[in-house]
Parts: sequence; C-alpha cells; structure tokens
Amino acid sequence: MATKPHRPTPAPPTRKASIPGRPVPGPPPGSTATTESPVSRLGSIMSSMSLTPHDEAEDTLNSPKRPVPLPPRPRPLNEPTKNPAPIVPTRPEYPTPSTQHNTPPSIPSRSGSQLLQKIQNQHADEKSAPLPPSKPPRISVAVATKVQTPPPAMKADPMPPSLPRRPTLPARPTPPPRPTPPPRPSLPQRPELPQRPTLPKRPQQATGQEHHSTSKSSSIVHSSFSAARSSLNNQGHQASRYSSSATTSYKSSSSSSSCSSSVRTGEDVIAALGRSTPVVMAEFNGERLDLSTADFSAQDDHSKACPKSEEESVARLSYYLTSAFPGDQVAQLRVIFSWIGNNITYNLTGFLSGQLGDNSAEAVLRTKTGVCAGFANLFEALAAPQQLGVYQVTGMARGYGYEPGSESLGGAHAWNAVTINGECLLIDSTWGSGPICPKVRAITKGLVPHYFLVRPEHLIYSHWPSRPQDQFLDPPVHVDVFRALPYRTSFSWSLGIEPEGATATHTVRTDNDYFEVEVLLRKRSWDGAVPLLFATLEWTATGQAITPVCHWTREDDQGIMMTVKCFCPSAGSGNLKIAGRAAGGEGLEGPMALVYRIVNEGTGENAQSMMQTYHFQDYSYSILEPITAQVQSGVMQTIRVKVFNVSPGIQPNVMLIDDSMRPKPMAQVEHNIFEVQKVLRPGQYKIACNVSTGGMGALGIFDAV
Repeated sequence: MATKPHRPTPAPPTRKASIPGRPVPGPPPGSTATTESPVSRLGSIMSSMSLTPHDEAEDTLNSPKRPVPLPPRPRPLNEPTKNPAPIVPTRPEYPTPSTQHNTPPSIPSRSGSQLLQKIQNQHADEKSAPLPPSKPPRISVAVATKVQTPPPAMKADPMPPSLPRRPTLPARPTPPPRPTPPPRPSLPQRPELPQRPTLPKRPQQATGQEHHSTSKSSSIVHSSFSAARSSLNNQGHQASRYSSSATTSYKSSSSSSSCSSSVRTGEDVIAALGRSTPVVMAEFNGERLDLSTADFSAQDDHSKACPKSEEESVARLSYYLTSAFPGDQVAQLRVIFSWIGNNITYNLTGFLSGQLGDNSAEAVLRTKTGVCAGFANLFEALAAPQQLGVYQVTGMARGYGYEPGSESLGGAHAWNAVTINGECLLIDSTWGSGPICPKVRAITKGLVPHYFLVRPEHLIYSHWPSRPQDQFLDPPVHVDVFRALPYRTSFSWSLGIEPEGATATHTVRTDNDYFEVEVLLRKRSWDGAVPLLFATLEWTATGQAITPVCHWTREDDQGIMMTVKCFCPSAGSGNLKIAGRAAGGEGLEGPMALVYRIVNEGTGENAQSMMQTYHFQDYSYSILEPITAQVQSGVMQTIRVKVFNVSPGIQPNVMLIDDSMRPKPMAQVEHNIFEVQKVLRPGQYKIACNVSTGGMGALGIFDAV
C-alpha cells in the first residue's frame, strides 16, 4: 500500500516577539512529527488579531485585547484521534419588555486566568509552557436600570391674589439722648422749730396725752380752750376777716377777743356756725380751691408705684414722691396723702390696749403703723424738704367711740394744716386712710379723699383744735356750738346729704312720740340729680329697727328739701341714721351720712306704724299722704305721691290698686305730683308706679280699717 507523501505545512507568517527569560520549547523527544516552534505559532496567533496602530506601539502582553480562539494544536502522527465532546448550544436569552430598551445584549466575559488555564490544558503535553495570551480588554457592561414612570402631575391649586404691597413706613426718628439727671441734692438739715409756749393750766386740769382717737372728757378741752383764749387775749392778737382787705398770716394771727356765743334764741346751730368765716392770708385772690372735679389719678398711681428701695428714709421717700410734680404744691401734697393712706396702717391694737408705741416719723415709716400722731408727724416730715408749709394741729375729734348727742368732744387727735394761695386748709391723713368698723374692731382700708385739703367750716363738724386760731375761722366757734353740731361723716359732703333747719343738731327731742328731721338733698352741678335717701331708726329701749317716711317738702335751685318723719315706739332714746346713694348708682343701700340722737319724753301711746315703702334705682318718690300703715275706712281719703329724679322724656304713671287688683289711675295735679281722693273700703291697698315698659312697681302698701 502506497503511502501518501508528506506535504510540509507552510508556516504562517510570524512576527518577532521576544519574551525575556522564557525559553522556547522544542519538540518532544522521540517525536517524528514536524512541529512548529512555539514562537512561530504564538506569532501566528498574535498576527491573527486585529491590531490597531495604537496596539502595535504597546506591549502585547499588557494590552487588553479581545480573546481570539487558538488554532488546533498539531498532533503527532501516531496519536489516536479522539472524539470531541459534543457542543451544547446555550439557550438564547430573549429580551423582556422591561429590559429590551435598557439592557444591551450580553457578551460572554472570561477572565485572564480562565484563558491561561485553557492554554495550559491545550499544551499540557508540550515541554515548554505556552506563552499566556494577552489580557483581553474589559468590556463595560451596562447596568440594568428600572424605569420608573412618574405619577401623573396633580393639578396645581390656583394662586391666591397677590396682596397690595405694604407701604414703607418712614424711619423712626432717633430720639434725642436722654439728659443725665442732676445728682440728687443733699437735703438741708431740718431747722429746729421754736418750742411753743406752754399754756397756763387751771387747777385740776389733766396733762396732755398722746393724741389718738378715744373718748375724753369735754371739761379738759374746754379748760384748755379758755386758757388759750386768755393767753391770746393777753398777747393782744387780733382776728383777720375773710376778705382781701383785712387778711394776715394764720401763724401770726389768732381768733378775735370774743368767740362766737352759744346758739341764740330762735337760731339753729347751722346759722350760728355761719357767722364764722374762714381765715385767709394777704395773698388770697378771692377764689377758693375747688377739688370736686379734680383728677388725682396721676398722683395716686405714682404713689402706688413707689419701690421699696425708696422707703429707706424719710428724705429719700420725700424726694421720690414730690420730684415727679415739681412746682405743683397741690399735686405734691396729694401724692404724700395717697402714699400714707395706702401704706400706713392705724395701730388699732396699740390704741385699744393703750400701748401706743413710737410715733415718730422715722418709726412710722419703718414699721408702717402708728396712731394719728404718727400719721401727722410723717406727713409733716415728708412735706418739709419741699417747704410745702405743713405743720401739725392737735385737739379732739369725733372718732371711734364717740356717741352722737353726748357732751363729750370726742377723743384726742392730731392732723395737719397748710396754706395754698392764701387759703388755709386742713389734712387728716389718719381718717383719710379708712375708718374703723366698730362692730368688728377692724380698719376698713381705703383712701377717703374728703379729708384732703378740707375747708375749715367743714372740718369743724368733727375736729376741735386745742388752739382757737387753728380753727381758721373768724370768730372762732364756741365750744357749745361745736357740741350742738350734728354728726356728719365724709359721705354727707360727697353725696350731698346735708342737715337743714331747726332740727340740724346732734339731738332732737319730742314729748308726743313723733318727730321730724329736715335734710337737704343737694343737686349735682352737671345734671341736677339728687341722691337716693334711706333712713332707719334704731330704738334702744325695744331693739327695733323702724323705717321712717322720707317726705318731699319743697324744691329749689340748690336741691330738694326732705323731711324724715317717724313715731317713737316708747319712751327713751335711739339713733336716726340717714344714708344715701348717688343718683344712677347700683344697689339699694348706701353709706351713712348723718346720725341724730332722738329722745322721746312721751309714753309711746301715740305711736303708729309707718307705711311700708320700697326703693327703686331708676327714680325717687315720696308718698305725701298717707304716711302710716293704717287709715280709716269709710271716709274720704287723699292719696298723694311725688315722683322725682326721673330721666328726661319719661312720663311716670301712678295708680292705686285695691285688694281686687283693680287699678285706679291717679291724676297729675302738679309737675310729677299725682293725687286721688276716694272713700276706701276695708282692705289692703297698693300705690304703684310705672316709668318704663318694664311693668308696675309697688311704692307703698297700707290697710284701710
């Protein structure tokens, strides 16, 4: 059998490649096959690669290239043929809808170590290991990203209308720099006042005590008054009249040589007091100080805002209070009066026990308590640095423990006096801080403005100075006139409830079980309204509280004259208390204004019950006839009613209602005076009035028997 001649395989073109330090393997020993050298075969592999000019310039071992399949290695002639393993095709991957647009076709990736292992497996029988192929270039693989469909855009809300542009405010002017206050001047040392001469004493006259509100014997004060009058007469002092032509200083002047005598025959005590006129100084311009419409809210607020650090001394407190109102004497006095009234408490415990303690100005400021002497000392000390002309007055006063109608002048007391524009006025800071409630023995704290700059003819109703010249009245009031004056509180002036007529005295006497007291309700200057009047008779013998009848008498430009009428239930005495409320106020009660002592020398057999009456806030009235709770039936009776204090434009309607509730209108016979005459059958009758659409209101109830 002929053998096919061996035809040599042409060697592929090779390129030179040198690998330092790596020997070129030769054919295995004993092999008869013609083999290529590894260098030439490697060159053929590398030449088959698609090289770029850039690849030729670089190292073929270090440049990453796409892997190229190697040609089959030559087999020896005597090597048996092996069946190659079947190639299992890989399942193609079809793109899904989610990745067909985003994921690029997958490219098989093989690392360099896998290629090297494959080459080593192919040349396992060779003596020399083949050269490793070049590291294929890394192919970037696109990362599959999930496409998120954005949600549909929501419809935008309509834009609100634009507001007009705020105008530009002008720049705030720069305030001027606050001036530096001058340093507080050092207060001059208080000059020592000359000691007052000691008044001569009568035999068995008690020595003076600390002035406070307690009951004292009137004989002691009367002796002091007589001694003072004798001393002043010997010194030759003369009185100054209430006129601009004959005036002098109140400190250098005194009362006239003869005090006003007792109440003259047929003269009431109010007329006797009217014979004395206020004392003034040379600089008085004829116009008296009127504080009825004054507004002291700024002074009162300043006194309340005083810090505790300013109360360390009298001088420091005086500077704080008065420096806020420079040059205003009335304002400076008011701020001192307000601070004392709100911060100093009356030492009621010490007064009741007799342990009055230290009442100097410094001690009262430190302890915030004292009796009337301490109040007066502190007021004078606070006013001294500003030279306000304040000095202290001592005497007696109808204060705590005083019984109306008694012969006592009251208890020892102290207050202050001052001159403003030539007019002499008085200040009682003790009573201005609030009264003492006798039932509970406690202080009713609260500022009482009436006792600030009181006129002398008003304060004489309750204050009796030891020296006649300290009354500031010419001629000075006699002690008998002072005793006879009715007991008036500060509300008598503030409300306009004044004593009037022959009964204007502290004691009203009767011998037939019946009495009357006249009272003037003064009209207000701005609207002409008068206060609402209340009256109660507290009868000591029986313990009864009886409601008198307030009878309208007459009316003029000054006010309305009212007559309080009542029966005494028995022999004995009692107190008639008259109170009031300002027109237009709220409530059906008010503070006490006047107190009278009622003495009945009769037996009480003529006493009758008074008609039951009621009060209203919108108007005042007076049942003129009848006034008793019972009238005779079967005879002609006259019923008369006076309605006043009615708002303008409102017409009252008054009627009489019997027990069958049948109203009978009353005819208007005069201005707001209604009258009806009727023979009354036995039964109960009501007098009713209507001044608005709110319905009827009962004024009084009486019985026909």
